[in-house]
Amino acid sequence: MIKNILDQDDLMDRFESLPKALREAITSVETADSIQSIGEKYKLHIDQIGSLGNETGLVMLGFTRPYLFPAKLAQSLKIPREQASLIAQDINEQIFIKIRDFIEKPNINNEKEAEKKKSDQIFKEKMTGLFKTTTDTTENSSYRGQIDPYNEPIE
Repeated sequence: MIKNILDQDDLMDRFESLPKALREAITSVETADSIQSIGEKYKLHIDQIGSLGNETGLVMLGFTRPYLFPAKLAQSLKIPREQASLIAQDINEQIFIKIRDFIEKPNINNEKEAEKKKSDQIFKEKMTGLFKTTTDTTENSSYRGQIDPYNEPIE
């Protein structure tokens, strides 16, 4: 299990709320291969490589802040902090660099936010169209250069 504190529902809810590009990066074969090769490079045991994958996933899901990643690796893998820093640097260069914008702002769902901005813009346009008053004057009006208070918009 990734963490005793986190249950499967929390993980799945967070995963489903992520932008599509980040979900694809988490589940990609390339990411798994990178974790495997980094684990082999540092001569980690199979269970440690699994823990490396779990800790990497927690960063990608936004449960662990990136600056805490080396310390979490040292604790989880039971390795010296220096080695954990080297592993974290390799993970950063091979995996995190591709998804840096999403990791730095894990709680913002870019797709939903873009949708909300778009709907807000549409709402604003509709509302200004509903309450628009005429500001131009008719040429035959005695109120030239001023707003005619008796001129109502034609519907």
